[in-house]
Amino acid sequence: RLNLGLWLEADRMRSLAITEENLENQRETVKEERRLRIDNQPYAKAFIESLALLYDSSTCFPYSHTVIGSMDDLNAAQVADVKHFFDVYYAPNNATLTLVGDFDKKEAKKLIQEYFGDIPRVETPKPVDCKAEYSPGVQRRLWEDPLANLPALFIAYRTPPANDNDMRVIELINSILAQGESSRLNRALVREKKSAVGTFAFLTPRLGPGYYAVAAVANQGITADTLEAQLREEIDRLINEGVSDAELEKAKNTFKANNIYGRQTTMQVAERVQRFAYFFDSIDEMNEDLKKYMAITEDEIKRVAAKYLNIDNALIVTVVPKKKTSQPVP
Repeated sequence: RLNLGLWLEADRMRSLAITEENLENQRETVKEERRLRIDNQPYAKAFIESLALLYDSSTCFPYSHTVIGSMDDLNAAQVADVKHFFDVYYAPNNATLTLVGDFDKKEAKKLIQEYFGDIPRVETPKPVDCKAEYSPGVQRRLWEDPLANLPALFIAYRTPPANDNDMRVIELINSILAQGESSRLNRALVREKKSAVGTFAFLTPRLGPGYYAVAAVANQGITADTLEAQLREEIDRLINEGVSDAELEKAKNTFKANNIYGRQTTMQVAERVQRFAYFFDSIDEMNEDLKKYMAITEDEIKRVAAKYLNIDNALIVTVVPKKKTSQPVP
């Protein structure tokens, strides 16, 4: 039913019904998603909303606010706003159609032309403009979270665009620092010092500057200051001492295995093809990607860690439980 899938996507691009009734329905749906995933989750609101501080709104407006928006943003959206956004961005010349599977190429092209061919082009949207400054000085934010029972700490660092080779190095750094039971942060803070109940990491590639964040939730009786000192100690050790041959080999093997497993389903292959079409100048970059990861050296790990994981490039968010005011007994 290739024709059905193509018809559905073309119909959505050609004639999405943007009405007051549909907008109101989806406005409430998104508001509920925000409540579920952000507002009613401990630590989530502090992390999501603080990340916008990494970017100056005057030089990098697209990344200086949350994607989902605030409740005020959602309430303020009008049909005209949504329709304008749709008209600007949802057009064939601003889209990538990726088709993967067992199909006849000639027949597929015929169907694509049949369903998409008469959808008009639009004026090409302006590219994302984001001029982010690296290492402008450490930023700090204290967040009182009424849903948190334990202190937590997030340290976020600005990173280069997804097509920068340094992002490959950061991905291996992330594997060494924060992926798996034997990662440095889990081993040091959770298993040995027992100062954290868990450590986490988030790596977000973008067309423009992205971010890499490490985080930890404190164990009982451990302060956020202690967490910060221990997290920074591990980051500084990586910058100053680098990594061992065994650590780098393990990180490369992990990436290689994930790269192979990521070709086992048509959906994974489609997402991989689309990713290279979106982020890189040529889809052929996909054929050289694994070689570039395998060629990364220990010296590159130290160089990239020093460049992006230094304290002057960091946003440090300290989350503490908000004290509950006691209600007088009537």
